[in-house]
Amino acid sequence: MVTLGFDEIDEIRTFSFVEAQTFLKYEVGPNVEIVIRQAKDLHDYVKGKIEKPSVYAFTAIQSVGKIVLLKGPDLFYFLAFNAEDVSDLTAAFDAFKGDPRRPRREKPAAAAAEKTPAKAKPTGKSNFCTKCGSQIKEGANFCNKCGKKVG
Repeated sequence: MVTLGFDEIDEIRTFSFVEAQTFLKYEVGPNVEIVIRQAKDLHDYVKGKIEKPSVYAFTAIQSVGKIVLLKGPDLFYFLAFNAEDVSDLTAAFDAFKGDPRRPRREKPAAAAAEKTPAKAKPTGKSNFCTKCGSQIKEGANFCNKCGKKVG
């Protein structure tokens, strides 16, 4: 069993069955880094080398229930829940994020600059994500880097 804390998560998004299929096919599937990281992490997790995998995205997506993306700086989980309503999860996460007493992750300035891509300024119709600045592939419905819905 893997335990995740809200402090590891920056974003929680819910998907319908159709949205999840599209996200997996066009955004997760072609991302070789995610595929490689998941395979390596699952291998290391099963061998007991790491506490939990940083990527878990290829689940048996069901037409019943809700699909949820849990994303953080070192975390990418795309999970199917056997429930139609996951509002308790999203509400608890929103409350946690809004709590001024919660500890904040601090990034060293050099590491933050190295990992954070320069944001592209939106100019009309753009091929760049308005959230993270990554280039969007033509015809894509979601940003390949941050998962934001585009278009």
